[in-house]
Amino acid sequence: MGTSIIALQYVGPGVAEIWPRVEPLIEAGLMAGLGERTVDDIRQAIIEEKSQLFVWRDDRQVHAVLVTAIVQYPQYRSVFVEVMAGRGMLQFMKEYWQPFCLWAEANGAKVLEGATQPTVTRLLKRVGMRKVYDTVRYSLERPNVCS
Repeated sequence: MGTSIIALQYVGPGVAEIWPRVEPLIEAGLMAGLGERTVDDIRQAIIEEKSQLFVWRDDRQVHAVLVTAIVQYPQYRSVFVEVMAGRGMLQFMKEYWQPFCLWAEANGAKVLEGATQPTVTRLLKRVGMRKVYDTVRYSLERPNVCS
């Protein structure tokens, strides 16, 4: 890569300073979805501390972003990966997955989870995650309506 990685940096509600550098990555990560959220929705959730933003960067550029949400189920707490995007994701996973897991545990999470595209699922399997569910969807908007 040529530059030293500074760190996986947690960015709290004061996201304005770094937002222009992370917004394109978050937008790219959202393109694989079905329009459930926009980049503005993500930004607002971070500001309101409903979502968390982690930035993997060096002194020159942002390499990757990870957006999470802490979910409280009746029986346990989870950290849900909402967006994972950028360059060098395998290196990111090797270097920062364990510290990220420790952060999740410190926040009371028993599991990490996410809804991912098959390529991301394959990447996450390399750090020990496993496929649990298949998500299915049926649009109730026309023309794909129950008859």
